Amino acid sequence: MDPPNKLAFTFKMPQFSELEDTITIEIQQLENGCEMNFTQNINVPHEEDWTAEDIQKAIVESKDGTEHGFSLMFDNLKAIVEGTV
Repeated sequence: MDPPNKLAFTFKMPQFSELEDTITIEIQQLENGCEMNFTQNINVPHEEDWTAEDIQKAIVESKDGTEHGFSLMFDNLKAIVEGTV
């Protein structure tokens, strides 16, 4: 932690995987508010006998699903902050 600029933590959803991801949130003050940079390092589970193509496909699917889920949450957060909910 580097309040109020940075927060980093591990994140796990055991219903999908026992692997932990690392999430980093960095906030930069702007003239009229702030900007948030959100980064998630995703650890994708895979089997030993998977080919490089299988692993890449799993990574893309995981990234796409994660991005979609967080986009929905950030859209809702934006609506709450803007008072449109």
